[in-house]
Amino acid sequence: MVRMPSGGPAFFGLVLLFLGAPSVSQAGSVTSLGLPLDLASIDPGSLLTLLTIQASPTEAGGVAWNGAADVRTGNASAQSFTRSVAELRGLGVNGRSFGIVFAGNEVPGGLSVSLPKFSLQFYGADGTPLFATTYHADPGKDWIPSFGSTNNTGWLYRVSLSGPEADLFYASDANRLGVLIERTSPVGGTSGGPEALSLLQFEIMCSCDPQVPEPASMLIWLLGAAGIWRIKRARTTDRTAKS
Repeated sequence: MVRMPSGGPAFFGLVLLFLGAPSVSQAGSVTSLGLPLDLASIDPGSLLTLLTIQASPTEAGGVAWNGAADVRTGNASAQSFTRSVAELRGLGVNGRSFGIVFAGNEVPGGLSVSLPKFSLQFYGADGTPLFATTYHADPGKDWIPSFGSTNNTGWLYRVSLSGPEADLFYASDANRLGVLIERTSPVGGTSGGPEALSLLQFEIMCSCDPQVPEPASMLIWLLGAAGIWRIKRARTTDRTAKS
């Protein structure tokens, strides 16, 4: 029988702990959940609008923070706002994961629209850019489902910040969140109706997305801890047997 070297389990356990440990260089991500939402069934108080854009046949624009006021660009309307950490906390958002909803409001029977890319921009209270997290649609998967006769569709995205990013952003209630849709990657196929990107109340996000909070990271830590416990138990047993 081939026996594993005594250092093998220890190395395995340490590798698992290393994989689960946060890294300063680790970047956050934005992921499409592929989950349409019936916005008519969601209390408007559970949504916090970031960006509203309206144009045809494409839309692009953003809202940023200069340390004193919001700065709107492109097709961003007056209903576009950066949001403070204090406002996010009011929605129950104060951790590494939260939800963003894209709401389409095209004319009844209008065609689907495409959303290939958008970036969340995180700012210090003085307007200093802290970091950005960007969504890139997979090839051929940038279309939002047909608006049909309801002219109102919602599409859900999960934002996952790294540990260092979350610590930096939530360090002050005055830090702010904005959003940008670049002219080189606009919302496409629009027919003149408004579209919006909004923050979603955290409890609703959790009911829609079973991966919030992130169980995978917890599993890695638990496996690593179990591996180290097994190592210690084996060594104790060996010492007892030899004495």
